Amino acid sequence: MKADRAELKKLLILGRKPLMLRLNEKEDRKLIDGFVEYSKTAGINIDFRDRGDLLLNMADFLTVRINHELEVIRELLNAQADFTRRIHKSPTQIEQQEQVLEFAARIGADKKQLKKDRQALKRWFGVDTVLERCKKRVAEHEYAIADKLERLGHISAEALSQDHRSLNREQCWERIKLEELIRKLLMYSGDHRVKIEAFKCLSLAVKVLPKQNRNTILRESTVTFIYRAAMASQAHHVWIQCEALTLLAEIAPESFLLALHHRLTNPEKDDDIFVRRRALRLLGVHADFHQAAEDLIPQIINDPSIYVRQGIAEALGMMLASESAAEDYKLWQWYTQLVTSDKSAQVRAAALFAARRMVASESLVLRVSDLLSEVIQKERDVLALKAALTTAVDAIELLYADNLDDHAAEFGTQLLPVITAVHQDGDSLVSRRYAALMRERIITAITPESRTLKLKLQQIVDNLSPGKSRRLPRAIIKQYDKQTIGRVLAVLSQYNFGFSVVRTIFGWKIIKGETFGFRLWRFLFELKTPSPDKRQGLSHTIGRRFKGHLRTPSTILSELTKTKVPGEPLYMSSESGWRPYLPLVDEALSCLLQPFRGKHVTIVTAEGTTTMKPPSFPPARWLAALKLTLKFSHYTDLRNWREGSNSKPEIYIKELRKTGLKIHFSPYQDSSGSPDLDPAVKRFFAIPLIPYDVNWVYRIRDYFFSVYENTLSDLAIFAGALLLFFVVSRLVMSRIAIRSRRKIELVVGGWGTRGKSGTERLKAALFEAIGSSQVSKSTGCEAMFLYA
Repeated sequence: MKADRAELKKLLILGRKPLMLRLNEKEDRKLIDGFVEYSKTAGINIDFRDRGDLLLNMADFLTVRINHELEVIRELLNAQADFTRRIHKSPTQIEQQEQVLEFAARIGADKKQLKKDRQALKRWFGVDTVLERCKKRVAEHEYAIADKLERLGHISAEALSQDHRSLNREQCWERIKLEELIRKLLMYSGDHRVKIEAFKCLSLAVKVLPKQNRNTILRESTVTFIYRAAMASQAHHVWIQCEALTLLAEIAPESFLLALHHRLTNPEKDDDIFVRRRALRLLGVHADFHQAAEDLIPQIINDPSIYVRQGIAEALGMMLASESAAEDYKLWQWYTQLVTSDKSAQVRAAALFAARRMVASESLVLRVSDLLSEVIQKERDVLALKAALTTAVDAIELLYADNLDDHAAEFGTQLLPVITAVHQDGDSLVSRRYAALMRERIITAITPESRTLKLKLQQIVDNLSPGKSRRLPRAIIKQYDKQTIGRVLAVLSQYNFGFSVVRTIFGWKIIKGETFGFRLWRFLFELKTPSPDKRQGLSHTIGRRFKGHLRTPSTILSELTKTKVPGEPLYMSSESGWRPYLPLVDEALSCLLQPFRGKHVTIVTAEGTTTMKPPSFPPARWLAALKLTLKFSHYTDLRNWREGSNSKPEIYIKELRKTGLKIHFSPYQDSSGSPDLDPAVKRFFAIPLIPYDVNWVYRIRDYFFSVYENTLSDLAIFAGALLLFFVVSRLVMSRIAIRSRRKIELVVGGWGTRGKSGTERLKAALFEAIGSSQVSKSTGCEAMFLYA
């Protein structure tokens, strides 16, 4: 029986995404139970070995359930109309309340619910509330229809692609009776998402049919309705128009081209941009329509919408990537116009990203390389330049993935000097920093040993949780030098957590992310800055504790807005990063607090390597660590130097050197052997000064507490009872919370320092749109609950 239910579940989750699988587990179980009951009632003998027959029976079941949902909605709307008439004819409040309770029972309230409703009449329950309840019931059934239509589409497509014992494909289509159901739903006047899912359902099923059958399998009236929906810009919702275009491209290519030409050459305002963008995507996806693009593109290349012109670039990329149009000079000409001449940087960036598709065609690799080289040298907009740099790196990695090593090496060799020039002399600090990141990715890709090492390290760290460690094979340590390991790990850290390489008595290990522990500076900071808005349940005496002598910090993990707690990596908009090449105060502190003999620590970033060497004399290290601890906020402010500040950029490193730390920055070398150094990085590292010791004089103040009127024994008993009550109540509440949370089908976390509540509202809208209820709680000083 379990195996049979598992087989049924496989059918119901066809085409589902992983998160949706967890979210719909209860609905899956209900549908499986319903299918088993339906089979018994209908006298169907299910043969689980015959997948084709099982798919057809499941399609029949879903069709029955959708029709049932439509009938329930009709009854609810009739009940609502009847209630509205009755309530207007009820002159007294008592009569109106009785009508409200009767209507509540009619739309599904049981005896227990009616009892609560009657009690709530004196407070908040009334006409508006019960109408809202009815509206919610209707919405729930509409969501159920949309969900079942999605399942029905995938199941129908799977059924039509199966080889049945006694049915051919046309007979299978007639058996499913999908068109009859869809025609009914296309006339539905409620939530437009029902129509959208109906179009998607029909499109999924039609796509698996042979092209010669698509034109004839649907009735003429159905095709006409779809054509009109694709042509009309006001009669239907914008997403219905999009789905109608998608379906029309499958069943009636000639009609689709007419609709395509009409929608693209007659642009309208507002939401019409989504229809035009969908039309362009369909133009690029279907190779049969590429020939029509040559005459159409000149008419729409100057579309007023940036979003639509981005779609043109995407479509041209797909067309040029196909074998039929790769050598089409006109299409390439229109594409290069968008890349180099469009007035919008967003369009130029989208056009550059489209070039990644083209490297699949060997005939276009050289063209794309030359075009990217030209753009990187001439482009002044940061967004478009970053798009060109990203595309260059992605293209090289795609070429290696396709085993085109020679093309990839040539591609990288041509672009590397250009990218190095941007890193050293770019107009913007943002473009320089990004050029350094992309240069490192290219060097790693085109260097065989680095490329091999990256694959090995990626296998080690991919499934490693933040804060955890894993053993590093000795073969890697012996085969590769320290700088190579550091640079490759720095590439992996670009869009990931940072990494630390630590040597232990058992060998080498790699730590992903950062570890936290007690920090005296944090304890003192919290004592000096008490505040009632601190988050509960979190320790406020911990800070970062960096381990190992080789570290590659993450380039993306930083706070966008400065918070009250010092020492965090702070995003600098002028550089689009947090200057990972400058050691954090916590990193300097960790270097000074090394046990036994202090060893140098190397921080590897895309800009170069930063080396810190603590004083060899232990008391000198302890004294320097104490200075950093007591003036932690001061050093943090020095590190977060900003353009236009009164102080000099090198002040932070100078102050660290005064404590006895030796700090040195070494840039990488370019292909000619010259230092590849950005002057904006060099300015932070002044010439080292001779360190000197500072004698600290400080006082320890003792606070004495006196107890009046009560004895110390009384105070101890009271405090103990209060503590016991607090601990027990916390444990009980924690247990209740854990049990309640385990009953939730899907829990989605969120983290950030700013914008959490706004993000939660967006999540609530998303989950509500897919038909699921959501309870969300945000933390912090503005904690709130959201329910959708």
